[in-house]
Amino acid sequence: AARTEGLAEESTRLALSLAAAADAVQGGLAVELLGALANEVVAEEEATGAASPGRSGLRALAPAVLCALQALAPLSSSMCIGCLRALQAWLALNAGSSLASLYAGQGPLLAATLNALAAVNNEPLNLAAADALGELLTSTNSPLPASAPRGARDAAEAVAAQFGVLAREVRLAELLMSGEPADDRLFYFCRALCAFAERCVDLVAVTEGSLLPLVELLLLCAGGELRIAELSIDFWVGLQDTAVAQRHERLRAPLYRRLATLLLDKCTLPAEFTSWDEAAEDEEEFRRFREQSALEVLGACLSLLACEFIGQLQAMLQGSPPWQKLEAALFVLRGLHVQIKGALRGSAADGEGRPSAAAELQAALNQLLGFVFGQLAAWRPSGATLLVESAMRLVGAFAKWLQRDEALLRGCLRLVLEAVQAGGAPEHAAEAFRALCIHGRRRLASAAYLSELIGPCTALAGSAALASGVRLTLQEALARLVGAAPSPAEAEQLLHALVRAPCEQLAALLPHLPPSDGASVPPETAPRASDGSDGSRGSGGEAAATVASTQGVEEAVATQLALIGAAIRFSDTIQVGGGGSCAAHPVFAVLSYCWPLLQDASRRGGPSVLQALLELHGRAMGCLGGGLAPLLPSILEQIGTTFCRRPVVGALECLTQAIELYGESHEAPLSDTLERFVDAVCGWLASTAAPEAEPELLSAFFELCHRCLVFRPQLLLSLPCVASLFDAAAACVAHQEFQHTRAAITFLCLFLSGADAGNSNRQL
Repeated sequence: AARTEGLAEESTRLALSLAAAADAVQGGLAVELLGALANEVVAEEEATGAASPGRSGLRALAPAVLCALQALAPLSSSMCIGCLRALQAWLALNAGSSLASLYAGQGPLLAATLNALAAVNNEPLNLAAADALGELLTSTNSPLPASAPRGARDAAEAVAAQFGVLAREVRLAELLMSGEPADDRLFYFCRALCAFAERCVDLVAVTEGSLLPLVELLLLCAGGELRIAELSIDFWVGLQDTAVAQRHERLRAPLYRRLATLLLDKCTLPAEFTSWDEAAEDEEEFRRFREQSALEVLGACLSLLACEFIGQLQAMLQGSPPWQKLEAALFVLRGLHVQIKGALRGSAADGEGRPSAAAELQAALNQLLGFVFGQLAAWRPSGATLLVESAMRLVGAFAKWLQRDEALLRGCLRLVLEAVQAGGAPEHAAEAFRALCIHGRRRLASAAYLSELIGPCTALAGSAALASGVRLTLQEALARLVGAAPSPAEAEQLLHALVRAPCEQLAALLPHLPPSDGASVPPETAPRASDGSDGSRGSGGEAAATVASTQGVEEAVATQLALIGAAIRFSDTIQVGGGGSCAAHPVFAVLSYCWPLLQDASRRGGPSVLQALLELHGRAMGCLGGGLAPLLPSILEQIGTTFCRRPVVGALECLTQAIELYGESHEAPLSDTLERFVDAVCGWLASTAAPEAEPELLSAFFELCHRCLVFRPQLLLSLPCVASLFDAAAACVAHQEFQHTRAAITFLCLFLSGADAGNSNRQL
């Protein structure tokens, strides 16, 4: 019927003739047929993205269908469920039915739908009613702007009044305030209520009073359990679209005082909470509500109530409140940090230069933040993990504000390092440490303080008990401080302190990795971790244990190399004065110290080790630039040997960076390495049965070739294998994998443009 023009209309007329009999059996068939026809048309349009041929003629029949459903719905509970499902299907057609038209033309059907929400012990009927109303109240069916005509306003006011009656019938206030979980009937009622309120929020905002009881019902929902409170959020957000001055006076500050109290309470864990394993609350639901729903409305409360809202947060911190209330206050401060920092940056005077309300808000915010961070700077992180997590995230969010006070800054640094060591929320603590080092590096970069700080930090960065991501974050944070060291000599001393522990670990780990045989390994035959299905477990699992042991050592080696790379990452800011030689740069000295270990790692490492090593080389190039020239031939040899032995993306990226930096001064070694890469990849593409198996590798390869054409075209175009490269790129154009195909096309476009008349590389 959905695919044949006229058939859906004919079938609908048949269903209407059955419904006219007012017989339970024929009426049931009619309802089933009406719902199925509409659902088929909607499903067909969703599948094809175009109007269904079966849609023609249905719009004209929609009023007759609604009248038929209105007549059949009172026959029985099961018939009413069927009628509501059919109503939902016909509303999904967007055939011109709206809240106003239903109220004016099929009032009994609308009333039956609303009353079905309150039906006792009939969850299927409650659900069908909620679904039908949800479809009716979509923006395409029932737009209700503030300028809606009188008929739409009358319909909205009548439905709002009916919801008030039904709320008493389902005992909405009593059940939501009891603290007990809502049953399905109450949840479906609240779902329909909030959908209606959201749809007519513009009318509510400018009401003269008739729709204010609806707001009271929404406040009840906001104070209910989380899944019901979340239903009301879109209404409160939508209310912000109407300027405060245009709203009813009860929808201004008085409403937001109550709303702030309700939502701050919703953001606070129960007093008996100890851990998520034992909590009645679902962790994901609670976090989602706070982060995605409550904060948006609390931001509106801050905008409207200003100092009054700050006072509410201050009150939550006074005396000796339970940790749950402290955590909620810290969470809200962190969640609104962008808005708070914006208020602190704003002008503190009005147009005539007098102190304004903004100045009062800034003073209140600075006072609150000073109090909070003063307490945190003296706190020993312990107790509930969630409290520690919120404190760490707050410190990280306000790291820039903290740099104004050196005592607070250092106190918070101590706090976050202790939190990392305690293990309550190490990831968030490490991120907070990095933020403090970024924004406070000028205050912290004294040699004495850095020497005091670097010992415990390097111990944590070297701790195998911490995740590698945490350790790298700490190391990068310290590197920020080293980059701001007062002198190159002090920076070199600090860099050596940062890399000493990773180098010692490398020296201990590398002998446990067997040296490579140096053979070239194509991508499709590169060693992969075995899952035991190939028999590698062997008798007693010895082979699997060996593989697992080797993988563990490789991961540890890769982490140590990453720590060395993190240590030098921000050293490009170190200035060697007086025209000093490049060899005088602290990074050069540190690399020379590490070099024997790096060479050994390149001979022994697997893919993860080699990738980390190549990223380290890339960072060294970024720091030293031309200063790396003495080590460049050795690095290029490492890169070439590494790629031919184990093709990894890092080798291609590293060579790309080297060509951009050193293409003019080191053309010969770069040309040799580039030729090895091109020969290896083109040879593999010509021989493999699965040329699309390595999209990332091919993307990086063609990006390398493209960048070479941009920066040093003669380097690529003078290679003997350039014809093979062109053929390989042309072959990749026919591939299905988007990522590397696009890179190949980009390369070919630039390659072909070189043949244009007047191009300096035309002869090449």
